[in-house]
Amino acid sequence: MHGYQGRILHVNLTNGQTHVETFDETFAQTYLGGNGFAIRLLYECLAPGIDPLAPDNMLVFGFGGMLNDNYPRLINAVTGWNLSLADVERIGERIWNLERAFNVREGVRRSQDVLPYRVMFEPVPEGMHQGMHCPPHELNAMLDIYYALRGWSPEGIPTPEKLTSLGLTEVVGPLG
Repeated sequence: MHGYQGRILHVNLTNGQTHVETFDETFAQTYLGGNGFAIRLLYECLAPGIDPLAPDNMLVFGFGGMLNDNYPRLINAVTGWNLSLADVERIGERIWNLERAFNVREGVRRSQDVLPYRVMFEPVPEGMHQGMHCPPHELNAMLDIYYALRGWSPEGIPTPEKLTSLGLTEVVGPLG
């Protein structure tokens, strides 16, 4: 499976402890993608009926799709195309960058890539995450890393090199 790492990192924000949980490929195939993992973790770890705003609730980040050969097979079956897994990944990267380029054209910059005020400035009052929040300097550090991984400028603008590498040269000019 492409993108499969076989691990989940658990971080306790209250005490700073971490542990890595391993899982087999069957789990990854059953709960394919970041959303599938996140929902499964919530299902296993939360009591039914928990208040969504309760301090003891969990925050799960399930990043990225776990792409495998099923994706191009499904797309090819529906469309009659002959895409490979690499083709599907490139299409996804083009979509992500084109969406960002559209938003940049409409005026979105780094200053709009923010979290809700409460997340940045109001520490959790009680429970296992008491005192936790994501102050602006931490968010800015994360954005630096994210933009670099995406091939974007420090302002969150897809670079001409990135857009050209994805065959999106017609978008380069309007982003100036």
